[in-house]
Amino acid sequence: MAVVVIVSVLLVGLATSGGLQNPDGCDSGAVFKVKDLDVKTFTDAKDGPNLRYYRYLLVDSLSQTLFVGAMNKIYGLNLGDISNKEGVRQKDLSPDPKDIDMCKIQGKKVTPDCQNHIRFIARNMSNSDVLAVCGTGAYNPKSYQLNIQYPRISILSLTSGIGKCPYDPFDNSTAILVENNNPGDLPALYSGTVSDFIKADPLIFRPALHRSDGSKAVDYVRTLRRNPKWLNEPQFVGSFDVGDQVYFFFREVALEYTNCGKKIYSRVAKVCKNDNGGRAVLNKVWTSYLKARLNCSIPGEYPYYFDEIQDVASFDGETFYGLFTTNINGLTASAICAFSRYQIDRAFNGPFKDQVDSRSNWLPVPDDDVPKPRPGNCTIRNTRGLPDTILNFIRSRPLMDYTVAHQYGRPVFYKSNCLMQKLAVAVNESGNGELVFYTASNAGVIYKIFAWPSTSIQKAPHSVLATTFRPFQDGRPIWSMQLHNNHLYLGTDSSVTQLNIVVCQQYAKVDHCLFDPYCGWDRFSELCRSIKFSKGLITYKNIDQSKPIEKAIMIALGQPLFSLKNISRYSGTSLTLPVDYKLHIEGTVTWTKNNNVMNSGKPILAHDNSLIIPDLDSSDQGVYRAVDSKDNPVAEYRVSVDTTKDDIEKRWIKKFDAWCQEFEKYQNSIRQWEQKCGACCDNPSNAISQFGGK
Repeated sequence: MAVVVIVSVLLVGLATSGGLQNPDGCDSGAVFKVKDLDVKTFTDAKDGPNLRYYRYLLVDSLSQTLFVGAMNKIYGLNLGDISNKEGVRQKDLSPDPKDIDMCKIQGKKVTPDCQNHIRFIARNMSNSDVLAVCGTGAYNPKSYQLNIQYPRISILSLTSGIGKCPYDPFDNSTAILVENNNPGDLPALYSGTVSDFIKADPLIFRPALHRSDGSKAVDYVRTLRRNPKWLNEPQFVGSFDVGDQVYFFFREVALEYTNCGKKIYSRVAKVCKNDNGGRAVLNKVWTSYLKARLNCSIPGEYPYYFDEIQDVASFDGETFYGLFTTNINGLTASAICAFSRYQIDRAFNGPFKDQVDSRSNWLPVPDDDVPKPRPGNCTIRNTRGLPDTILNFIRSRPLMDYTVAHQYGRPVFYKSNCLMQKLAVAVNESGNGELVFYTASNAGVIYKIFAWPSTSIQKAPHSVLATTFRPFQDGRPIWSMQLHNNHLYLGTDSSVTQLNIVVCQQYAKVDHCLFDPYCGWDRFSELCRSIKFSKGLITYKNIDQSKPIEKAIMIALGQPLFSLKNISRYSGTSLTLPVDYKLHIEGTVTWTKNNNVMNSGKPILAHDNSLIIPDLDSSDQGVYRAVDSKDNPVAEYRVSVDTTKDDIEKRWIKKFDAWCQEFEKYQNSIRQWEQKCGACCDNPSNAISQFGGK
């Protein structure tokens, strides 16, 4: 119980230091719903209300196509507008009826289990107009080569997909098509999945490679079969081509923790592309496989760990951004941590980790016990010629002792009460290359997070949850998310959705506008505009980070965030005092009258924080002031109430005089119009000149 208390205090105490705003809720920043957004949707009209499980998306810039993997079908959609039905291409990849029957016999449901769910799509760059595709095949995985030459999609080849994609359509798996530096310089698929029906054999796999004439160039290689030291109930989330290696990111049951109970750790593993396995020991098994724990945590006397990686993204192959969560059975929180390739390689080049027996602690392996050449070395040309001492060493010791440290020693972003599951990273090319993260929750919500650059490269950026998008009426989970230019593409079970991420015109408050790196505030029109098309705007770069945000924005604007207003009304009328504050306000405000808090009585606090005073009388006169939860003043009014007969008569006379003046202006305008109209009727040729050429 004490540990839970410490953790709770830690999360709340750090709520303002690293982007964990509004710790009592997941939403933060500007919240936009369907009516506020430019949302485009694609669904297969033939499906009606049935689910199609649009769970895999590939953005293909070469053909300007969004390829969508669904149940029994692959679609090619217009990348600019996925709702454009013209030119939509599709290919039916329904499973063999025999596979469906066998799937049913083994106790699976016809729908969705015993169907062919497309779980991997990649363009084969070495073979133009060809897609590599893999599907579950009714619990009998199938691998396809598809010709995508416009206007049709056709099957070139069909082979077994076992080891390339999962049996179960709802399993977590990953795969990447690597074009270069493989044996024979042939393109190769690297996958992380399971190779059997009951999920007892997880593996990292590269299938056999064949030359253009069909002859085998090299046999398949995989992780050691059913060995928990190598893989222990893994859930794969991503894979990357990194020079002469391929990285795999996953979470698994930590074998080194089992003496203390069951614990999930996040890992990064690597294999060398030139690895062909051993000859006798580790035959057809990776000889270069290593794995290390990823450390994503909030530092402190009691570090708080985000142990379960959900997704990973990278745009340069040098820095990898992982989306982590806490265990769903505990306090819910999410974090984004950055890992450099240097730190990953440092862990792989550090000490190995092992235990003497099942009851011993896991300890670093002494350097003297590590054979030469060092296991996991990608410079070894012929892995089949490695001595048994090296192969036996790596067979029992694939785990590294060093954890992979995250950049800055803390998460780039973290937030409590939030379960984020998908991640995309963008670089703001319209600005100074700032990072923008997009995360998707398990309830169909998108979060736009701006990593505000710090003043030092050693210091973590200040992350701001700038915008919350709710593109769906319901809370459907988002299973796939791809980013391209100014659009996010979302794959859900019932539809594919396209969302415009540049929403400057929707921001009504200055801070919301400045927290979006695509936008800037126009102080003259008091509107938020895109920095790509407007000049002279106030942006986040004009904000002094050393000052409180309210004061910094006020200095940048060169004007106060609100102004004192004098208001006079008649007795018996009602009055509304709005909060015209230039920044957004979280929660409710506190109103005072003549410095006394107004807890109850005649004034009514509206949902937008404005104060409504019905049936004014002399007791309602005074100075009204509103403050937010941080005690920042956000509105101030000096209210006077006309109660005597003379006051009311004077005010009515003043208003009547103003009305008379307006009526006189109106009559003058009518007379001028009649004169012009009369001239036109007398001489129609004067019409053009009389009405200014129109």
